Amino acid sequence: VHAVIDTVFDAGSFMETGAEYAGSMVTGFAAIGGRVVGIVANNPATKGGLLCPCAADKAARLLSVCRGAALPVVTLVDTDGIADKAHAEEMGFAAKLSGLAAAYVNLTAPAVTVTLGKSYGTAHTVMGSKALTGGVALALDRAKISAMSPDSAVEFLGEVDDESRHSEIAARWAQTYASPLEAAKSGHIDDIIDAAELRQRIGAALEMLCF
Repeated sequence: VHAVIDTVFDAGSFMETGAEYAGSMVTGFAAIGGRVVGIVANNPATKGGLLCPCAADKAARLLSVCRGAALPVVTLVDTDGIADKAHAEEMGFAAKLSGLAAAYVNLTAPAVTVTLGKSYGTAHTVMGSKALTGGVALALDRAKISAMSPDSAVEFLGEVDDESRHSEIAARWAQTYASPLEAAKSGHIDDIIDAAELRQRIGAALEMLCF
């Protein structure tokens, strides 16, 4: 996700916070078109960008700073979901997720959220969803957005009668039900964009929201 940040935001403007902590979440400040914003981003290069208690707390702290300074927030979503609940709950995971959701709700400046890759279930909701921020929600055309991951959905619905076909059925489920088009139809995102448009569309959304 660092490569995406370097491409989208003004050259050399990104200042990362907490780089040594909770590597599955990247936070910091950058400028886009000269406008300073806070950045919250899943980092799929570390543990699949899983949302764990430490990552949720790290993001919430950044959002708290943005709230106090009335800074707009750009959220970049690409995560395998939330960490193993049994282990995470020992660290008060539910409270951390609730705190992250509340931090988005309480923002005092506009928010733009872009789904770059995977965004499933609880992780989708608390990572700056449109329902929390009331801002602009975009998704790349390759994004996968749904109530649960394709693998989990196939197992939950009991659609696999031959285990060797699990991947095939999950891929078909993802294409049909986890596409950005379906998310747009249900109102979870505002538009589907190409990766080459990221900087332009984020900048335009901020310009509109901050006007």
